[in-house]
Amino acid sequence: MDSVLIFFLLLMITTVITCSSINETIGCSCEQEYNARICTIKINCNRMFKYEDSTLTSIKPKDSDYTGAYELHLSFYNIDLIIYSFKNFLPPNFSKDNIKVIKMIHFELLSIPDEVYTFDELTQFEISQSTLESIDLSKFTNRNLQTINVSDNVITFLEHENVISSPINSLKVIDLSYNFIDVLPNNYFVKFPHLQHLNLSNNFIKNLDILSFQGMLSLQTLYLSHNKLESLHDSLSRLENVKELFLDQNKIACLKKTNFDAMTQLQKLNLSSNNITDIEIGTFQKLRMLQILDLSNNNNLLLNDELFQDNIYLESVILSDTGISGIKANNSSLSSLKINLLGRITTSFFTIISKCIRLFSVLVRQN
Repeated sequence: MDSVLIFFLLLMITTVITCSSINETIGCSCEQEYNARICTIKINCNRMFKYEDSTLTSIKPKDSDYTGAYELHLSFYNIDLIIYSFKNFLPPNFSKDNIKVIKMIHFELLSIPDEVYTFDELTQFEISQSTLESIDLSKFTNRNLQTINVSDNVITFLEHENVISSPINSLKVIDLSYNFIDVLPNNYFVKFPHLQHLNLSNNFIKNLDILSFQGMLSLQTLYLSHNKLESLHDSLSRLENVKELFLDQNKIACLKKTNFDAMTQLQKLNLSSNNITDIEIGTFQKLRMLQILDLSNNNNLLLNDELFQDNIYLESVILSDTGISGIKANNSSLSSLKINLLGRITTSFFTIISKCIRLFSVLVRQN
């Protein structure tokens, strides 16, 4: 019994082997990782790469007894793909179906090479720290694609076909952060019904439409930090399963009770570093699962004693560096709470949180 257990434990151990067929002097390195099911061959090439026909011919699993699946991970740093193309990096004994991951760093490309869309077994695609100016996500038809990362480019325009192609059910993550996007086309993400994480932070988005996030019923995390948003309207009304929402570092001035109506599963809400002065009664009413709320760094914030009365799971309210201009409060009694105050606050503030029975942390500093 012990010998069988040891055998299976050994199968789970990943080993790394350097591929002797790749010479770092020509700008490429290669390593192989084995586990019980997959042999992963990683090829990393930099700008000094000089392709030779014999360079990749002998790449194959070192274990002659290996009969499992092969995965080829290609990482490029500043390679001229116009000259080389992806096929130049494929060993003769590998097909396009072996390619699972493509990472492209520091590229002078205006658009994604069409060849990328032909790798049906691709699970992860990244082009970052490059000069990509536009992207049309509807072109991706890779049936197993799980992650698209096009962060840190100069994307200003999100191309969008009027005719929606077949959905990609496998895609879980899209990262469009650190670009120059200012408009989200309606229905832009509808092709990805099972998308769970969307990062749009550090862009120049000014407005959101009610159809901006149409069809995103599986979305769990949405990053809209560091944009130019001034109001929310009903743009988030279709995001009923989001658990974490980041709206910090924008220019939002007020919150309406319809802003978060549909977000009944929301657990964490970051509204810090905005221009919020007024929060309408009922704004957080539907957020029954809310646990963490960050309102820090909002000057002249006006609070109301009925603001959190329906948030029975609320555990932490962050109000540090917030200039509270006033508190509309009744003479409610204070519930039994564990409250950590790191600054001065008027006693009437306690009436606001008196009904949050799970609340254990209120951070107030420099008011």
